[in-house]
Amino acid sequence: MPIIYKLAISLFALSLIVFGIYGTYQIRSESQDLRDTVEQDTRLLANSLLVSVENSLRDHDTGDVQKLMQ
Repeated sequence: MPIIYKLAISLFALSLIVFGIYGTYQIRSESQDLRDTVEQDTRLLANSLLVSVENSLRDHDTGDVQKLMQ
């Protein structure tokens, strides 16, 4: 087998390994970013519901609380 073929196969294998490692890193990074975003959105929703329920209970408006619980 000529040296040019060995070199080409080696470079191809090396580039596959490098791109595979980078792809795995990128997927993990994106996955963590999505989890962080969902957690932040969930906390924001929970806080807004808490304020809404507190205000409804303070004003003795149980109808609003029942609508929120549905």
